[in-house]
Amino acid sequence: GFDIHPECGLPTPRTGKEALRTHTDGEGHNVVHQDVEIRPGQTYAASVWVKARDLHGTGFGATAGDSAGLALCELDGNGTILVRHAKVELTKATDYVKLETTFAAQPNTRILRFLLDTVIGCKYDQGSVTYDDCALTAR
Repeated sequence: GFDIHPECGLPTPRTGKEALRTHTDGEGHNVVHQDVEIRPGQTYAASVWVKARDLHGTGFGATAGDSAGLALCELDGNGTILVRHAKVELTKATDYVKLETTFAAQPNTRILRFLLDTVIGCKYDQGSVTYDDCALTAR
């Protein structure tokens, strides 16, 4: 759909050839997640690189409540949420910034839900958020 609105430009990956861009028709909340098996008691670092755009002074960051970031949930083997970690986020437009958090998995944790969570008040032709280079590493 980027060819329909060339004024918005193509997503610009931080590295590689692809990245995830999210935007809305205004007042949107987008969540993308992936579940990953992890080891109970292990310490992990989770990170993502985030780029938030404000194209005309009314884009990302211009609306109160705008946020883009990484949220983590620890789940047991049945998919029940055990812990919701605080979202690591940015609230203003910026070039790529690395967001990272470290945690020790609970004794009953089997799955980590890695969420890219975006709240954006502007329309797609005013701003967007791009995510790239997600990582989860054992420490």
